[in-house]
This record gives sequence, C-alpha cells and structure tokens, in this order.
Amino acid sequence: MSGKVIYRNLMGILMMGVEQALDERAEQRWGVVVEEAVKLCLQILVLAFSKDSMLAEMWRPTYQ
Repeated sequence: MSGKVIYRNLMGILMMGVEQALDERAEQRWGVVVEEAVKLCLQILVLAFSKDSMLAEMWRPTYQ
C-alpha cells in the first residue's frame, strides 16, 4: 500500500474523529476517548510515512 493511499484513508478517519471530538467534547461525554483515538491515528500516520519513506530510500538506488 502506498503512502498516498494510507494518507487518504487515515485522513478520512481523522476528519470524522476531529469533527466528532469537537461535538463530543462540547457534551463532555466521550471527548477524552475520541481525542485519544485521534492521537493514535496521527501516530499511525507518522509510522506509516516513516516506513514508506524508508522503503522508498532503500529501493531508490535500484531504479536509478
């Protein structure tokens, strides 16, 4: 799976999470849990991009 696909999927999840976090935080019902889920999604995004960039750097000499 390419970084672009991962980015698109995770941003779709994050957008729902951010909107829901704002709504839930206003109600103080599940706000903390949703905020933690958004943080975890961001951590997954960072890990996915770091792995994708490492693989791209590893394969770059082969294609040049």
